[in-house]
Amino acid sequence: MVWEWEEPLYEWNNLQLGGYFELAGSHWRSTLKSTNKSLNTASKVTAVSFSPVFRFTSQHPAWGGVKPFVDAGVGGTWISEKNLEKENTSPINMGGHFQFEVRLMAGIRFGEQKAFEFRYGWIHYSNADLYKHNESMNFHLATLGWYW
Repeated sequence: MVWEWEEPLYEWNNLQLGGYFELAGSHWRSTLKSTNKSLNTASKVTAVSFSPVFRFTSQHPAWGGVKPFVDAGVGGTWISEKNLEKENTSPINMGGHFQFEVRLMAGIRFGEQKAFEFRYGWIHYSNADLYKHNESMNFHLATLGWYW
């Protein structure tokens, strides 16, 4: 779920700094074969996250009517498992269930009413040393959204 901010934080020339709040759920699943993975670890994880996200966007359409933007945000995530399998004898030890989520993404809004959105970017999960162990995970992510 996304809640867009009603008013931009800052505007200058053709550029705008605004943003949104995002509440999301995800499911991560490992594809490692049983002979290559760490023992006594989770191969499936459920995550719930909440993030405020800043969006830097152009006010004027470019490249045939699309509106490019860049998103950056930091939020919190709860993960169901602390020890995640990896291709090694020791697991990815996330330290605890609470993690910070850092994201940097770029995308475009398009369509007649700018109702469609494509984003690609990077998301990082880490606990910022809240726990004794602090390994991290990084994901590349592509999304296609529809605003109604």
